[in-house]
Amino acid sequence: MKKIKILFILDIIGGGGAQRVITNTLKFINMSIFKVELAVLNMVGDYMDSLPNNIVFHNIKIRRTRYSMISLSRVINKVKPQIIFSTLPEIDSAVYIAVKLSACSPKIVFRSSNFLSTYLFELPVYTRFFSLWAYKYADKIISSTEEMRMDMHKNFNIPLRKIKVIPNPVDIEMIEKKSIEPINEPLFQMKSLEKYPIIIAMGRLAKQKGFSYLIRAFKIVREKLKTRLVILGEGEMQNELENLTKNLNISNDVFFLGFKSNPYKYLSRANLFVLSSLWEGFPNALVEAMVCGIPVISTNCSSGPKEIITSGFNGLLVPIKNIEELAKAIFEVLTNKKLSERIAGRAIEKVKEFDVKKIIPEYENLFINILN
Repeated sequence: MKKIKILFILDIIGGGGAQRVITNTLKFINMSIFKVELAVLNMVGDYMDSLPNNIVFHNIKIRRTRYSMISLSRVINKVKPQIIFSTLPEIDSAVYIAVKLSACSPKIVFRSSNFLSTYLFELPVYTRFFSLWAYKYADKIISSTEEMRMDMHKNFNIPLRKIKVIPNPVDIEMIEKKSIEPINEPLFQMKSLEKYPIIIAMGRLAKQKGFSYLIRAFKIVREKLKTRLVILGEGEMQNELENLTKNLNISNDVFFLGFKSNPYKYLSRANLFVLSSLWEGFPNALVEAMVCGIPVISTNCSSGPKEIITSGFNGLLVPIKNIEELAKAIFEVLTNKKLSERIAGRAIEKVKEFDVKKIIPEYENLFINILN
């Protein structure tokens, strides 16, 4: 049987959720059915080592998406894919134009990586317009949550039949292996943890992640309980967040450890994970923390958390931007061992729904069906 040829397209091989979805798909897709290649606008990023060795790469070497259409169209003409798969609104419009400039007529699949009603308004006007235009003419759109699917339908008039809900694939086996690797960070040594339980958070240091609200909630908790806050990640708000901890006189108990290639060994040794986001697509960090066996608290933001967490059962949900409720939830989990163990144990069962072995076949079926 002739293999189905798919061209995946990314901006960079960075540390975001969209890139993780692509790398997991490339690693686990059935190569006896599919022939896959990857085009990257700029071949840099933290996940370079995660890419399979048997994948053909096309490094377009362009930093600005708006200038990539001609180069992308040349790659499309060279590869002649039956399906093109792109996963970021910032580049979806460029991909659509590149297809129209090419001599090929592949099926176009876009994966919406964030809650569009909120996320698009963080982008420039022209990007917003052309992204929605590209979505209108795509053959299929993958949404990682049901709430995202309904948002695209109600607010952007995208037909429901065009949108398929597929949660993000999570490599549970890999996370479990990496979570037990040794760690040299003094904060995470047993003697330190016994004295100062650790609240951990992870993500890009940007407005979307709501870290300023978490830091303020931590201030309230710290007045009642000896504890520390560790934040993994990098981003444009780092200086602002560090200054906030100084202004609140908690800088000695808040630690910004930057990007970690293996965050799982930190997650597994922490006492509690908190997702403080204002909006999400599918919160990978939340699911990864659940795999690592620690209790989780999340804001009830759009979208994702409410489709992963049943509050009080396998985690806790709190309103976005509500510092007092977040502080109350953190204090409750850190001081109630039975609650902590119960929700952490149930969380491990929940995340099995998102294992790559279950989710990648859903992607494969979509690719097959779209050609039929």
